Amino acid sequence: MASTGNVFPTVGANAARGGATDWVSPGNVVSDNATDTTNPETAGADYLVCSGFGFTIPSGATIAGVTVRVEASETGTGSTNYIPQLMSAATPTLIGAAKSAVTVTGTTKVISTTGGVSDVWSATLTPAIVNDAGFGVALWTTDTGNTLAIDFVTIAIEYTTPLMATITDNFQDGSLSSVWTATDDADITRLEASGRLRFTAHETGTGTAYVQTLAYDLTGSHAKVEHFRVSTHSGITSMIALNNAAGTDTLLIQVAGSTMTGWKQDGLANWTQVATTTFDQGAHRWWRIREASGTTFWEYSNNGVAWTTWFSEANPIPVTNLTAQLQLTIDGAASPPYEGEWAAFDNFNVAPRRRVIQAGGVVAVAA
Repeated sequence: MASTGNVFPTVGANAARGGATDWVSPGNVVSDNATDTTNPETAGADYLVCSGFGFTIPSGATIAGVTVRVEASETGTGSTNYIPQLMSAATPTLIGAAKSAVTVTGTTKVISTTGGVSDVWSATLTPAIVNDAGFGVALWTTDTGNTLAIDFVTIAIEYTTPLMATITDNFQDGSLSSVWTATDDADITRLEASGRLRFTAHETGTGTAYVQTLAYDLTGSHAKVEHFRVSTHSGITSMIALNNAAGTDTLLIQVAGSTMTGWKQDGLANWTQVATTTFDQGAHRWWRIREASGTTFWEYSNNGVAWTTWFSEANPIPVTNLTAQLQLTIDGAASPPYEGEWAAFDNFNVAPRRRVIQAGGVVAVAA
């Protein structure tokens, strides 16, 4: 399970709660700086809304738990309390259920924890919700007669991300699977037919791709594909690429003309070729990008079973939040014509099918 760790908000603000008392200097909750936001609780307290946490949970992740920490103290008679509840917008739009009131006693600051690694606060939480700038926590009290002081608030989110290798497609259903989102160019035709994904080029165009709908974790996992047919036209490039959401980090294997190359991108303009060889359709029929124990591997195979490590190095990019894409592109600077040039992929993260000769000469196909 992954965790964001304890993250401070970037926004602390007051939001009205039916005639309750305003918070003084609510922006002070954004750091552990011994400078408090306070509420005299003349008529209870308004909402103290804490938002702008800047979470970047992978799109394919499942939210497992939310932990809120609050450092608070009080002055007055006896004790006071605050009630925490998650929110999806800083108005606030409260979600899930409010937690039980947390008691605060005395002038010594104490950090209290609410929620936990498997507690989603009775809310339906998705990466899109928690990554939104308005997501956060609202604190309030119905107590009166004391002054509540809060130094800081943090949120930690625990989540799980599916491994890249668990996402499979044999391209045998003749239609776009929910695993993928297609990005099309009018001059490149995309078709699932005869159990394969085929891209066909026309005279112009830039590229068409199957891009995974969600992001996945490459840690201890892999993305592999059978490149059933490669166009050897010098202006046609076909590839498998693993990208981060910003498009600044990439792991890639491609064929352009008769040359197969491996690449990495570790920054918007920082492309490095890590391996190159003359493409051989037999020897290089399968491609795999794999991670194990902090090392990334660029690999190929003739049968999808026995693999050759082409290049490896310590992970050049973070690998926990990547999407895969299968793509064909046209290089407009290369010599046309391109009409009818095509490439085809098969068996994304699927074991190779093999022909088995049974008794009596019957041919069967097995995984």
